[in-house]
Amino acid sequence: MTARAAEAAVARLSPDEVRAAVERIGTADLVVGLATSGPIPALAAVAAAVRAGLDAHFSGQAAAVVHVDQAPAEATTAAVAAAFGDLRVVPVTPAGAGDDELDWAGAVRSVLTVGRMLGARATVMLNADLSSMTAEWLRGLAAPVLKEDYGLVLPLYRRYRYDGTLTQALVLLVAAIFILVNFMMDLMYAWLDPRIRYR
Repeated sequence: MTARAAEAAVARLSPDEVRAAVERIGTADLVVGLATSGPIPALAAVAAAVRAGLDAHFSGQAAAVVHVDQAPAEATTAAVAAAFGDLRVVPVTPAGAGDDELDWAGAVRSVLTVGRMLGARATVMLNADLSSMTAEWLRGLAAPVLKEDYGLVLPLYRRYRYDGTLTQALVLLVAAIFILVNFMMDLMYAWLDPRIRYR
């Protein structure tokens, strides 16, 4: 993406705030993107995990947080700035903001655009609703890009032994009952109405 294309993308996001924040920051080695749509119940846990990950694994790297808010509210922006403390935060309001539903594609595009404007060597997109996030998530997603020159890192989700067991058992039971009831109805039709014969 050329500098002109990046400028055009920012013009669609929220030109004055984004451009001013990017100019204040200058450059960043690592950009952490958070997408929200209104209030964030897990914000404190996510911010703590990001700050701990940056302190533990990327202390020598310049970092910035790009907050893409689909349903912008001054309280949400203030809460994000307070939660991240001295970390540099770039607030972005994407085109078409105001919807209650989060547009992930637009949020990722916004974070990547701002990351490119900041000259980031690595960009990590995190879900702001995951309170179970730890500092190791940031290390696992950003370290291969920054330290080993990987081009793309995707998370691998591990299922535990009994994950989904209840759901699978219920689906199997309901499906078996449905098939059995249909079979019994077919037999009853033949028994109740002698004109019906199966060949």
